[in-house]
Amino acid sequence: MGGKGVKRAPLFTRILRRFFAICFLLILVPLLTLIILEHASSPSSTTMAPHIQRQADVLNGEGALERGAKTLLAGYGGGDEDGTLVPLSEIPPSPYFSFDSRIMPPKFLRSLQNASRRINKKWISSKLNRYDKVDISDCDTVTPECALHKYLLKRGVKDPNQRPYRKCCVEHKALRETTVWVIRKLKFANITYFLSTGTALGARRHAGAIIPWDTDVDIAVYPNDRSRVEELFCNNGEHYFRKDLNGKPMFWIYESESGKPQSGPHVEIFYDPVYTRFPHLLLPLEGCFFYDEPATCPSIKQFEEWFPSGWNVYSGGHYNGPKFCVVRENGIARVRRRC
Repeated sequence: MGGKGVKRAPLFTRILRRFFAICFLLILVPLLTLIILEHASSPSSTTMAPHIQRQADVLNGEGALERGAKTLLAGYGGGDEDGTLVPLSEIPPSPYFSFDSRIMPPKFLRSLQNASRRINKKWISSKLNRYDKVDISDCDTVTPECALHKYLLKRGVKDPNQRPYRKCCVEHKALRETTVWVIRKLKFANITYFLSTGTALGARRHAGAIIPWDTDVDIAVYPNDRSRVEELFCNNGEHYFRKDLNGKPMFWIYESESGKPQSGPHVEIFYDPVYTRFPHLLLPLEGCFFYDEPATCPSIKQFEEWFPSGWNVYSGGHYNGPKFCVVRENGIARVRRRC
């Protein structure tokens, strides 16, 4: 029995050694990983891939808010993870889109870039290739605001801005022509109207043009003119007209005769009472221009209500509902109250 006991001792020792070796490896590997990441995130290290940088930021106690603050402080020249954020200095001055960083901060510029990327990616699937053969040689004259889309994406071997620019040229020209047609018919019928929210902002701040990143035109009329507007545009034979499918107090007028595609250029005519409920702000209506077409805009007091943060907004206005309004500043809901 003693001999058997002597033989078992080395086996037990070997098992114990293996156990400690495995434990040591389980502890050592994570430690080595942390050391490598800490070294890579040091100032003397080389540039890391974005996903590695985010891991290192967490280890260093730097989160998204801190990085965002650094981006804003650095302006357009810094804080760009993928190196495609176009500096504001590279966008040439223009009365149609020449703004400071309060209007076009890096975060918003990035959203415009991403929109351009989506256009390129879905050009065929979204049937935007129907624009490929459209003549846009007059774009810089007819819809000069679209020139902004020439500069949103950094150029490589191919210019990734060509398709977003073409889309804006074709659609904004259609919007311009349709809106002028609508305005003239409203004037001829002696129906009081005014350019509203973002379209009115474009008339005031963008030298009368549509805001470069806008995709429709907003017009408001008095609620008691609803039936007259419907009679005026229904079955007009030129542009497709319909009521809102969800019962909202508005009409849709498309550039196309068929109303297709539904995402195509269109004018929205609102008869929601909220637009005319505050005459002390709305009136007197003032003359303005939609491109070179004389139009009507709300009083400057109404602009101060629509855009409480001032002219330095890239979007905003009222979301209109039957019981409340939401005032938006740069697309973010700031004030909610009853109309």
